[in-house]
Parts: sequence; C-alpha cells; structure tokens
Amino acid sequence: MRVRRGILLALAWAATGCAPAEEAVEDVVAAAPLGVHGQAAPAENGVRSVVLLRPIDPAEVPSDRGEPLIDQFGLVFSPERLIVRAGEPMRFENSEAALSHNVQVWPVGSTTPILDSDALPTDVIEFTPEPGAYDILCDEHPGMRAFLFATDAPLAVFAEQDGTFDFGIVPPGRYSIETWSVVSGYGAPREIDVDSGPLAVDLLPSADGRPE
Repeated sequence: MRVRRGILLALAWAATGCAPAEEAVEDVVAAAPLGVHGQAAPAENGVRSVVLLRPIDPAEVPSDRGEPLIDQFGLVFSPERLIVRAGEPMRFENSEAALSHNVQVWPVGSTTPILDSDALPTDVIEFTPEPGAYDILCDEHPGMRAFLFATDAPLAVFAEQDGTFDFGIVPPGRYSIETWSVVSGYGAPREIDVDSGPLAVDLLPSADGRPE
C-alpha cells in the first residue's frame, strides 16, 4: 500500500510539475543595490576598507551612526568594528559582572597607545578620537580586539571582506568619495553625481595607482 501511495504521489508531482517540499530548491536572488555601491580594496589582515562620502554642495545629509559605544562583555569587544565622528566623545564600557578589563587605543601604525586605562566592572571610559584608524586591545585578555575608525565625513561604511560596499540610498547631489585601507591609507578622492537611481563606483586603483 505504501509503495502504491508513493507511485501515485510521484505521478501527481509529474502531472503538476511540482516537486516534493523536501526536494524543492529555491533560487535565492540577491536584492540589487538601490543606491551608491561598488568595489573598494578587500580586507587586509582582517581589517576592512572604509569608504567615505562627503557632499560637495551644501546639503543636509542624514548621518545616524548609532551610539558611539564599545562594550566589553563575554571576553569580547562589542561591536568589533565601529565608525564614529572625529572630535566627538565616545565611550568604552565594561558590562561584566565580576571581570576586570583594560582598554588600549593604538593609532594604526603607532608603537605607543594613546589611551591605556583599566576597566573594572561597570566602569565607563570616555575617549575623543582624532580622524584616523585605531586598534583597540585589552592587555588583560590578548584575544580581545576591536577596530575604530573616526572621520568627519557625514557618511562612511565598512566594506565587506571582498571590498564590496553599499551606502544604500543617499540624497541626490554631487559628492566626493574616497577610501581608506590599512595598507595604502587614504586614497585620492573623486567626484560623483548621485541621482535617484543606483550608482556603481569602482574604487580599485588602476595600474598607475589612481582610482578607476
């Protein structure tokens, strides 16, 4: 009886063109970018590139980067990557119940930290970064690391590991776009015109070292 039922089901699937649920394969199509997106340098040693966008014409550009906070909890920094406004205070917190930490802020390429402070449970440490990139370490727990990028650009995003980036929709206008990477530092800015549609931007350097 079970065999007969299986044959009948197979015939029904063949007649309707439908596959059994457990064998159905869904084609997942990635949503096409809607705004400014493109390709920058891929990550180097785990450090992702940063893409910066500044309006050239006077304009109000929304810039919501969330709370400028890096927490210490569960033996990790959270988040492990953060973009903040240069020249404005941010905070480091220790949310552990009974575990002490330490916060060291190292400008990328420097041999000396510019902040080295113990962080007892519930402690809050304020730090005002200048523009640039910073490694964040805890000398009590060497496996704890984070990365901080401070900029005055109103719009900035981390690229993915492969260098792809996506700002989403930004207000129409003329912008300056540039990248930062841990290997080459800041790239030469270039101008782009943004309208209401998607815009792909290739920021990989050409043979002469200039953006395409």
